[in-house]
This record gives sequence, C-alpha cells and structure tokens, in this order.
Amino acid sequence: MKIVVIEPLGVEEALLRGIAEQKLGSGHEIIIHSSRTADPGALIARGQDADIIALANLPFPAEVVSGCKQLKMLSVAFTGVDHVALSACRERG
Repeated sequence: MKIVVIEPLGVEEALLRGIAEQKLGSGHEIIIHSSRTADPGALIARGQDADIIALANLPFPAEVVSGCKQLKMLSVAFTGVDHVALSACRERG
C-alpha cells in the first residue's frame, strides 16, 4: 500500500513513520512531503499512485480527486472537511 502525506502535518517525520509502522506493520511505502502547494498539477503528481492520502487543511479540489486514480482513502488530520471536494469523493465511491 502506498501512503502519501501530501502536506506537512506538524508532526516530525520519524514519529509519523513510527506510528504508521506500529499501526500498519511493515511493507508499506510511505511518502511524506515537507512543503505545501496549492497547484492541482503538483498535488496530482504527489498523489497519483497513492492508495491513501493524508492532509490537514490544504484545499483538495475535484480535479485532484479525479487525478489520483489509485486513491481509496483520504485521511484529514484537521477539524472539518470543507476544503475537500466531497462530491467528487462520493462519485469515486
């Protein structure tokens, strides 16, 4: 499984990796991005092969949802989801 943290979450990378391995076991590819971008093309490039994308409050428009063809789950590490194109997520199932 490929997991992409598409923007900084305010948690040290080593801690994130440790939690992921503890909860999910080994054998998963985890990519952690240390910068933010609002560019849809850049977001698609970051998440195009991801099964899971974790984000905080970065806008995640329908174009990005559609462009991330392998996406099965979004994990929002933030209060609220008004920055995520939920209708596009629902269309994808």
